[in-house]
Amino acid sequence: MSASTAWPRTERTPDIDRPSARTRTARGLRWLPFVVVAVEIAVVGAGAVPLGSGLVVVVAVELLLGVVVLAEIAVVVRTFRAARANGRGRAAALEDAMRGVLPPLPARLVIMEARTFSSLARWPLRRRIAPEAAVTASYGRQLRPLLLALLPVSILELVVVELVVPWTAVRIVLLVASAYFCLWLLGLVASMWVRPHWVADGRLALNCMTFASLHVPLERVVGVRAVRVSGMPRSVEVDGDVLTVSVMGAANVELELEVPVAITGDRPCDARRVRFYADRPQDVIRAIEAAG
Repeated sequence: MSASTAWPRTERTPDIDRPSARTRTARGLRWLPFVVVAVEIAVVGAGAVPLGSGLVVVVAVELLLGVVVLAEIAVVVRTFRAARANGRGRAAALEDAMRGVLPPLPARLVIMEARTFSSLARWPLRRRIAPEAAVTASYGRQLRPLLLALLPVSILELVVVELVVPWTAVRIVLLVASAYFCLWLLGLVASMWVRPHWVADGRLALNCMTFASLHVPLERVVGVRAVRVSGMPRSVEVDGDVLTVSVMGAANVELELEVPVAITGDRPCDARRVRFYADRPQDVIRAIEAAG
């Protein structure tokens, strides 16, 4: 926690942020299955070719799609095994694998949904995602009542749909969507308990329900204090060298680092100050001071 040691800054090389040709190719291939399906629909579904030729196109496209899917499965397995070999948990390793084969937005949506329903399954079992020796900190005291207040409204919506909508197919679709939303909402509530902030092994983990998970190294901490920050436009905000993980736009703990350090996780960045919200800020402050 002392600032007496002078840590040299490491200059960033000019090309460190420039993706290589191999990286650009890999990113492009993530979109290939979507492009293949779109081409198949456009060519065959729109009647752009005769039926006989269309069947040939369908077979060729399906074969290409099968090759792409097999290649992506191989990438998933390889990435998963490499992540496990590096000490990542099963869930974290699977998330790494999804990022390797899907474009950024679809990968993020898939990971968020998986975290939501994983939290829903873990909640009754009281299984938190944190090291056994970690000091955990909740952050959902303000938001949890608001989310739970939406649950009766969603259940009422199920009843209204069943009584009012006369078309069977439309009613089934709306009932499934409403039931899914109820489970998704419960998963978000569960994630506040299942995915807490935690301090262990010289790092601070900051979670924003299922939307983001970030890790902050604590070896260069020079100060931590209670603050009052409000009005943040996003739950995870990076402004210069300041990272803020807020709840309903508010943060109440600020961590100051000696130099900007690499924050890893869903929203990687370099930050010198880290602000976040905790239900009991003094407990987190003591845990960080003890870890530093």
